[in-house]
Amino acid sequence: MVYSCRVEKVQTDRGGLQIGLKVSNSSFKNWLFIPTHNATASRFLDLNSKFPIGSLLDVKIQRYASTTSNFIGSLIDLKDPWDSEKFRELRINDVLNVEVKQINEFTVICEIVEGLECRFARQEISWVPQECVTSSYKIDDKIDVKILAIDEDRKRIETSIKRLVKTPELEFYDANLDKIVEVEVVRVVPDIGIAVKYEGGTNTGFIHFSEIGYGYVGRFENIFNPSDKIQVVLSAFDADKNSLKFSVKKQYKHQFDEWFRYVNVDEPVRGKVIRYFDRSVQIELVANGFTVQSYIAKKIISNLAFVENEDLPYYLPIGETFDFYILGMDDKRKTISLTRKDYFDQFDLPEYGDKIRVTYVKENHSKAYFYSNDFEGWINLPEENIQLGSKLDVIIVSQSTGEFCII
Repeated sequence: MVYSCRVEKVQTDRGGLQIGLKVSNSSFKNWLFIPTHNATASRFLDLNSKFPIGSLLDVKIQRYASTTSNFIGSLIDLKDPWDSEKFRELRINDVLNVEVKQINEFTVICEIVEGLECRFARQEISWVPQECVTSSYKIDDKIDVKILAIDEDRKRIETSIKRLVKTPELEFYDANLDKIVEVEVVRVVPDIGIAVKYEGGTNTGFIHFSEIGYGYVGRFENIFNPSDKIQVVLSAFDADKNSLKFSVKKQYKHQFDEWFRYVNVDEPVRGKVIRYFDRSVQIELVANGFTVQSYIAKKIISNLAFVENEDLPYYLPIGETFDFYILGMDDKRKTISLTRKDYFDQFDLPEYGDKIRVTYVKENHSKAYFYSNDFEGWINLPEENIQLGSKLDVIIVSQSTGEFCII
């Protein structure tokens, strides 16, 4: 049943904190008690302002409290603001006028409407760090904020004041998030990352070393140099530093979980050569339409020769495809390492007289080496000058030593 009750008193505890309403109805000998949470969804509402003495409320009885000989009730029209039309209308980047309700050193909590709270952290007050002081606000101040994030499960709405004003960095972020852009290397910090500048920026952006490649990159300071122009993906905005974060590797598709369901790790995989790093080569693999990025360390490209950085364009030219075996996978880091050595080990040497088409890839003081998808070998250093990268036909000379000759 619903009872029409008269507000008699705002009840407080010994410390003066409001704990609820005492209301009366002629049907009851004693007053009914409505706890604060049964009267309003707000943690901050002054009950005196909303429920003046003598006002009438529609109340339903919840239970009887034998310890106080009172009925405990609640307002029948009390609604959860997190299940309201107002909440459902909210969107990220909306600008709201809110009322300050609680202030501490690190956070300011506000109300959008009664019981629907939002907050902003100290660092979201201003782009100038010295101005990020919560004590500059007062309770009941009305201010404009911009919504950054909405977490319905935790009932948290994160907002910002400083992002009402866009810096050049934030404008660039809004226009280019997840897009491939060109940046210029400013400096390389070994073991940490790469500082870069971008069009229209007043601050440098950064590429963390973990965002350079899907696997073992090696000494990236040997790859990137100041003034280099490189392609990257804009991946994040650091509001504390008003700077952008970029990624080299995210410009390449990496569907690890989907790809893993279809690949047979015991069979060779075919991959396309994408780019070179200091101690490895990036290889793109595809299985059942799903694409991943993997890598092969330089030391396991060949069984015969030590492959150096300058040799890579001849052994594994960018854009060409080769067969590999999977050497290992890290599910947590979602990385895949490959080997060519194991792939070569499955092949026997060709028969005498069998002609093999290969690429001339390397020379040293006494030998020259050739390479192809299925074979590699060596020949005595030829007298004539042969351009590295040239295509040759070879036949085997000795099965015991593995020596070939050019035909």
